[in-house]
Amino acid sequence: MITEGSIKKQRQADCTFMGQEESDNILTLFEQECWPAFLGGEKFVSWVKATFSQQKQDRQVPESFQLAPDRSLIIREVCQFYNVSEQDLLTARRGRSNVPRDVAIYLCRVLRNDTLKKIGTNFGMTGYGPAGNAVNRVKNKMLKNRELGQEVEKIKNRLYNSRKSLQ
Repeated sequence: MITEGSIKKQRQADCTFMGQEESDNILTLFEQECWPAFLGGEKFVSWVKATFSQQKQDRQVPESFQLAPDRSLIIREVCQFYNVSEQDLLTARRGRSNVPRDVAIYLCRVLRNDTLKKIGTNFGMTGYGPAGNAVNRVKNKMLKNRELGQEVEKIKNRLYNSRKSLQ
C-alpha cells in the first residue's frame, strides 16, 4: 500500500540520487552516438526481455529485436531439444541434412533478425547464401511437415520460459 510517508521517502531517495556526482560509466554511456535499449543490471535486462519480447517484436521497429533471446540461448535450447552437441550444431556437413542446425539458423533469423551474413559467420559458413538456404529450407519444411512447425514452436516457448526462470 502506498502511503504519504512512503512517497516522501521515495522523493528523498530520488533527490539524493540526483544530487550525486555522475559516474564515469554514465558519462561514457551518454556520450555514445547510440544508446543501449536498456539501462540496468543483468537481472533487470533479462526480466525486460523475458516479459516483453514475445509480444513486442515487430519488423517495422528494428529496435524491438533487442528484446530477442541471446544467440547462445537459442543454440543451447536447440541442442537440448534435439539432444545434439553444440559442435554438431555449428558444423556443416556437405550433402547431409542437419535439421537442428537449420532450426537454430532459422530462429536466429526470425527471433533475432540477425543478418544472413552475421548468421553465416556465427555458424562457420563461407557467406550469407548458405544461411539464407537454411532459413528457406526450414520455412518450406514447416509448410509440408506440421511436426517440424510444432517443434519450432516448442523451442520458442522453451526459449521464453527459460528466460523467465532465470529471474
